[in-house]
Amino acid sequence: MVNRISVLHITTVLIIFFLWTGILIPKSHSSFVSLLSQTNINQIDCTVCSNPIKKGEKNYQVLVKPITVYEEKSPDKIAAYSSKGYTTALIPGKFVESYMPDKLYSSSGVKNAIICEEGFDLKLKGYFQNGQFFCLQAQNIQISNGILSKIKKFRGVLRIYFRRYCYSWGKAGGLFLALLSGIREYTDPVLSDNFKNAGLSHILALSGMHLSLFNNLAKKIFSIFKKKTIILLGQISFILFFVWFAGISPSLYRALLFSLTGLFILMLKNKSITMTKVFCISFIIHCITRPWDTAELSFKLSYGAIGGILILSHGVQNIMQKILPEYTASSLSSSFASQTFTLPVCVKQLGLLTPIGLVSTIFVSPLITMFIYTGIFFFILGILVPPLGAAGAFLMKILYTVIDKSVHIFSLFPSIIFK
Repeated sequence: MVNRISVLHITTVLIIFFLWTGILIPKSHSSFVSLLSQTNINQIDCTVCSNPIKKGEKNYQVLVKPITVYEEKSPDKIAAYSSKGYTTALIPGKFVESYMPDKLYSSSGVKNAIICEEGFDLKLKGYFQNGQFFCLQAQNIQISNGILSKIKKFRGVLRIYFRRYCYSWGKAGGLFLALLSGIREYTDPVLSDNFKNAGLSHILALSGMHLSLFNNLAKKIFSIFKKKTIILLGQISFILFFVWFAGISPSLYRALLFSLTGLFILMLKNKSITMTKVFCISFIIHCITRPWDTAELSFKLSYGAIGGILILSHGVQNIMQKILPEYTASSLSSSFASQTFTLPVCVKQLGLLTPIGLVSTIFVSPLITMFIYTGIFFFILGILVPPLGAAGAFLMKILYTVIDKSVHIFSLFPSIIFK
């Protein structure tokens, strides 16, 4: 056993220990610096660096990179200063939702409506408070026109059209939208609460499960070429496209690193590198490239879950296979292992445990897989042959109803609350 312990394992364990105990304090992503004091800043030119997240009933929070900040003492007297770093901005929904289907402001003709997606540039007027910029007025501007900026803006427009298409599917489209893009504004709030109470929050959070679906889809499509290199490149392209479209989150970035590292090792045909080493490599790269993620709950839950599966699930499965069918034993052991390793985090930060998640995952995950694959098929079919979109919407509503009822049943089981 000692011979199997490598520098990678030791390094990973030490980083986890330092992070958990607070000895190692991760770098903040919002390290905004400017020669002009925040209290004097009343306007910023910035680039959007994240997907907008709904905060409360009227506002959206978004990470921005200020390029220039201004102190406007009067209309004729404006001082401009350069800046660097990132900060969060709170933008009223009447600006952000102007291009979103069925939102209050969609058809109201709001002046200076904006596209608030990653890569778009904004001019925001407002004020700083507690390190966050509170926006009062907003408009789109153009700071950069390079190829990367154009690609990011193309993604933003795609996400707007994807919202509109999914909206035509009703509540089913809202769930499909959340599962493929991380946009939850159209997900039924009752269903979201039921997912949480049923121990299924990880399904709505974009993570390894979603990435593996695209990985498997690519593998089936590119298998017609019967060349491993082409198949692997196809898998990588599908994975990168999904992450590019959905946007980076701590759990999805973990899944991306894990998948790319594993596929790269397959290309090298190096069988000496185990999955635990893939885990360690991904973890260390993540901590180096995005240290601010280590403070996020989704980071801790994501790595805790996959670590539990790698370390504990095989042994538990061997025991369960003696009394249960192989598929049930495999699913139940993975669920048990992941929840066991995330238990300390759930107790410490959430004060909540949902034991029914051990069972609900086994039943709901296959339904979600079917729902996503069906949705992708009819989404593509509906674009190529629009009249068939109605048939897709009907079938998606049926699958949605099955998922909704199933999740509701599991949500009725009691949770354990720690005070």
